[in-house]
Amino acid sequence: MVNADHFKRRLTERREALLKDIRRHLEEDSAARQSAGLREVMDTKDGSFQEATATIRQAGLMLEAEELEDIQAALGRLDRGHYGVCIVCEEPIPEKRLEAWPTAKRCRPCQEEREAEKARGR
Repeated sequence: MVNADHFKRRLTERREALLKDIRRHLEEDSAARQSAGLREVMDTKDGSFQEATATIRQAGLMLEAEELEDIQAALGRLDRGHYGVCIVCEEPIPEKRLEAWPTAKRCRPCQEEREAEKARGR
């Protein structure tokens, strides 16, 4: 049996940190777009660099959003009493794995099988 309070606290703290980061990134992007409009009028040489930077920021936001979804799902499993149980084989996920990866929804063997299936599908 996992320490539900411990993991709920860790997941909640990470969720709050992610939300703060996402808000900061969105504010920075908004400010960057406003100043980019002014710079674009003055100098178009940096356009490709600005586009690349925007793409990288957007990819970072997507990763943060995916992590946020994983955290929400883990918190939901905690609330339902299913946290720490593999969604495939329904065996307990070792606490050591949960400490390393608190959003884990599969035990290591089931996760490795899923990754192998994805690799074969490519």
